[in-house]
Amino acid sequence: SPFFRLITFAFVLTMGAQVGGIAQIAKLGTERIDRPAGALAISGIALTSVFARLVGGVVATKVQLVTMTWVLAAVQGFTLLWISQVNSRATLLAAAILFGCTIGNLLMLQPLVVAHHFGVVNYPRIFALQQLIVLGFGVALGPYLLGILHDLSSYELSYLVAGAMSIAG
Repeated sequence: SPFFRLITFAFVLTMGAQVGGIAQIAKLGTERIDRPAGALAISGIALTSVFARLVGGVVATKVQLVTMTWVLAAVQGFTLLWISQVNSRATLLAAAILFGCTIGNLLMLQPLVVAHHFGVVNYPRIFALQQLIVLGFGVALGPYLLGILHDLSSYELSYLVAGAMSIAG
């Protein structure tokens, strides 16, 4: 259906940006600031991803799932744009924490949106196909794309593109 194509393409962009951003952030922190900054960014992402997902699970029962997904994809995009500009440990950690808040929630929302829209009877078949596409194109190519853009130019360009991908998603 048109909704399936739209939501699948949106998640390809959003998850590609997300996984690419996660995969490259330790090196970005190490290159721009120092080795502890990269490790701190990863720790901040991991910690906030877990706690924010718990909060997001409660929020998801009270709001429209597609709207919540759209807002979180936009917030993720803006945090990736912010990360593209950071040059200090404090700003990298702040941006990483906000980025982490979006990660677990977007992962949680993908199957919820599919189940809500298509119903639980059709969910396994539809979600499996969507996952095949999202994993094959978004999750697999996101880190590769950001790495190539870094090698061609810089992490500024990589994270600007990732931010644009997430916002477009």
